[in-house]
Amino acid sequence: MGLVEVVKDKAEVVRAKAEVVMGLAEVVKDLAEVVKVMEVVVKAAVEVEMGLVEVVRVGVEAVRAKAEVVMGLAEVVKGLAEVVKDLAEVVKVMEEVVKAAVEVVMGLAEVVKVGVEAVRAKAEVVMGLAEVVMGLAEVVKDLAEVVKDLAEVVKDLAEVVKAAVEVVKAMVEVVKAAVEVVMGLAEVVKEGAEAVRAEVVKAAVEVVMGMAEAVRVWAAESVPNGQQLLPPQLYALPGPPSSHPPSFAY
Repeated sequence: MGLVEVVKDKAEVVRAKAEVVMGLAEVVKDLAEVVKVMEVVVKAAVEVEMGLVEVVRVGVEAVRAKAEVVMGLAEVVKGLAEVVKDLAEVVKVMEEVVKAAVEVVMGLAEVVKVGVEAVRAKAEVVMGLAEVVMGLAEVVKDLAEVVKDLAEVVKDLAEVVKAAVEVVKAMVEVVKAAVEVVMGLAEVVKEGAEAVRAEVVKAAVEVVMGMAEAVRVWAAESVPNGQQLLPPQLYALPGPPSSHPPSFAY
């Protein structure tokens, strides 16, 4: 603000001096009119045959008036030189203002650059969480394969069912944990970028649905005579009706 006030004061000084110069120009104009009138008077005096002395006197007065005009013009030129000098000072101050404005713009560009880096870092965190969810899906899939192999190796159906129930309970806990991870991921993505959140949450929901479907299919293939192996609430999960095992008493 101090710099702006200095520029404003300089502009007022220049304006005042310009008004003085304009006033001097009006004086010069008036003097020029006087010179014209005197020239007419001299011409008239010659035409009426005035005395030589009078003619000389009028000529001297005209010369004196012209000399005064010349002096006035010299003062005008001097005033214009002062105006030019003041304008040079104003230009110098304006150069400082422009330099300061350029520095401000460069600072803003640096702030924008830091903001872009922060958004990029958050996007990388979201992608890392998505990879964690996909890894959990692979773990659940491997657990399902292990349970299937155990059912084929163990001949005692009662022990197999007992072990399978424990494994299924563990798998339900894994599914619950995965759901919690998905919910947490949804919160993180909500704070980051809306577009990324929609895709990650959609993929996570598909993973959870795939895990539930794999568990139901495994239960239907592993237990004979349509015996219900899973807890009743697991059969209520969304999925194709054809994949649901018969609803016998657990």
